[in-house]
Amino acid sequence: WNINDRHRAEFTYTTLEEQNIDEDDFGFGGFTFSDNFEIEGIEQDTISLRLFSDWTDTFSTEFRYSKFDVLDIQGPVGGGEAQFEDITRIQVEEAGDTILTSGPGFFRSSNDLDYEIEQLRLVADWVVGDHTLTFGIEQESRDIFNLFIPNATGTLTFASIDDLEAGTATEANFNGTFSGDPFDAAARFSREITSFYVQDEWQMTDALTLIAGLRYDEYSSDDLPTSNPTFQQRYGFSNQQTFDGLDLVQPRLGLRWNLPETSFGSSQLSLRRVWRRRSHGAFRQLLPELRWRDRLCVRGDRS
Repeated sequence: WNINDRHRAEFTYTTLEEQNIDEDDFGFGGFTFSDNFEIEGIEQDTISLRLFSDWTDTFSTEFRYSKFDVLDIQGPVGGGEAQFEDITRIQVEEAGDTILTSGPGFFRSSNDLDYEIEQLRLVADWVVGDHTLTFGIEQESRDIFNLFIPNATGTLTFASIDDLEAGTATEANFNGTFSGDPFDAAARFSREITSFYVQDEWQMTDALTLIAGLRYDEYSSDDLPTSNPTFQQRYGFSNQQTFDGLDLVQPRLGLRWNLPETSFGSSQLSLRRVWRRRSHGAFRQLLPELRWRDRLCVRGDRS
């Protein structure tokens, strides 16, 4: 939408639904029913709003808001996860080999991942002579629900088909929560990253550009693992330490050289648009959210 000669807006909405069926208990060489296969897929809704503004011939801004709602699908074809129908997994072993498996897969018996990501971004470019100054602020928040319990519906093992028909199991095992409610093993947490940055891109010559910048990131989260006094006694510090309040200063320095077009003898070797780059700086990695999920869903007060 061209609002006027200096302002332009964009709005985008996309939805994605994707599913496929795969075998679940990999390495199994015997017979299985369809209930031991898994459905893999994703359901995702995305919206994005962007506003571009040229306030003057040398000063412009970009505002962006985006939101992602994602449901990661990993469930047994026949259903039966512990948080719903709770169907027990059955396997028959003869001479050390599994010859039959039925029911939810070992790692799909209680599995649910749902998350929402919101992003805000405001950046400005100001051209001053040979310098392009960039200023910006960004904020990203994530709300995550993650449930994962292997073998949550339990597994009954039989020594033969005859024992299966007679209902005589040789082994029974399962994983679960102390309360008996699978949802008590889920990790529910939010985290936020706020960033500020400034950059100067100096066109020193037609071929040489110097880029210098500074970025500051701050992390916040109100979620804490369950307090574990045993951990405190053993290691001398609390297991409730988090990344809340951590920050990171990241300086950047780069040099870009645009090589000219050259020729060698009768043959022409074009080097147009070939760039030599050299840069140094500090960069942050993504947060280890899977590891953080483990700290939140494991009941540390029971160990």
